[in-house]
Amino acid sequence: MQQRFCTCGFSVWVEYRFTPSNCIAVFRSGDLPQSANVTRCPCCGQRIHIDELR
Repeated sequence: MQQRFCTCGFSVWVEYRFTPSNCIAVFRSGDLPQSANVTRCPCCGQRIHIDELR
């Protein structure tokens, strides 16, 4: 897992899951990698996209 940051500065964990034909990024919120999966930033509400994280 990699720690990245939303444009608002909120911490987001990224987990890459590999399948035989694809790779998907799963996003988790909070300070711990074991936290809940998210699709939007819990802080600002912006939709999370891997290319926009810092």
